[in-house]
Amino acid sequence: MIAVRMALRIVWASLRFRSHRVVVACVAVTLGASLPAVMVGLQAVQGRFARELETYGPNLLIVPRSGSALDRASLTVLEQAVAGGHLVSYAPFVALAAKAGERDVAVLGTPLGDARARAPWWVVEGAWPEGPSSVVLGANAAANLHLRPRDTLTLRTRHATAPLEVAGLLRTGGSEDDQVLVELDPARRLAGRPDLISFIRARARSSGDLSVVSRALEAATPDAEVRSSLQVAAAEARVLGRLQRLLLLVTAGAIAASALAVFATTAAAALERGREVAVMKALGASERWVAGLFGAEALVIGLIAGTLGFVLGLAMTQAISWQVFGVLTPPSLLALAASVTVALGVVVAASLGPIRRAARLGPAAVFRGE
Repeated sequence: MIAVRMALRIVWASLRFRSHRVVVACVAVTLGASLPAVMVGLQAVQGRFARELETYGPNLLIVPRSGSALDRASLTVLEQAVAGGHLVSYAPFVALAAKAGERDVAVLGTPLGDARARAPWWVVEGAWPEGPSSVVLGANAAANLHLRPRDTLTLRTRHATAPLEVAGLLRTGGSEDDQVLVELDPARRLAGRPDLISFIRARARSSGDLSVVSRALEAATPDAEVRSSLQVAAAEARVLGRLQRLLLLVTAGAIAASALAVFATTAAAALERGREVAVMKALGASERWVAGLFGAEALVIGLIAGTLGFVLGLAMTQAISWQVFGVLTPPSLLALAASVTVALGVVVAASLGPIRRAARLGPAAVFRGE
């Protein structure tokens, strides 16, 4: 216990009397340790983007390469893609023109039971359709046709006539506001083609893999063309990835510079304290005990610099994520662990050489001035 107390007093006195060198080393390591915290924070932003992108709905549009319809084999390919984990979901659509009274209307057929889950931002006034005889009417189309929920809408084409009940009015801010949304079966009867698929919307599991999934689907369905959407959100995700790669390079450089600063500080301390080490060894201190003293000083510097690096990294993460992406990132224990681990690793690795050299100093050689 006495030896431990003495060692702690020596470590504290050394840090206090060499405060200028300790500050320089702490600043250098703090800068290097802050960047891993930034990288971890931006990784959290990237994960948040991935979750938000999932709420934006489909990110792939599959259309016929030639002609007006897709082959039903496309559905088999998509089912295999869902089973293989490449796609989250998909939905077929039937697009056609019909008459409502004397007015031309755009009709869009799709499985309405799943449509609301695929597009959670849709706003419906009234009820959601519960069967093939109900429709959702776009707000603009409803205004043109002077229809409200529970009114009857009769659609007709040269192939069929379908009396349907308006369940609700739809507002999406997109083209759906001008359309009549019906189930697939009524849309196909109106089109006179029981297997018609005009296009398909699908959701890839990761927006970063859109190009890979698109090429794979096009190779499997030669009659189809696959287009990716959500370009703005995907571009933000790409910017985030590039920023992380840049930070990785900067982090490597900063860690190298921090290691040099710690090495220089520790080496200078070992030279300055040569007589002190010689006295301790002359009084019976072992090489391990001397190395432990220098190692304890290095660990204290690493802990202080790691904590300060986390604080600085958190501030940098908030500034980057807010200025570039408009979001704030909550503090992360993983970021703290990354900063402290990097700081301790840099300090220990850079101090090993000087500590070993100091521990091996011989009292006689030092007192003779060698």
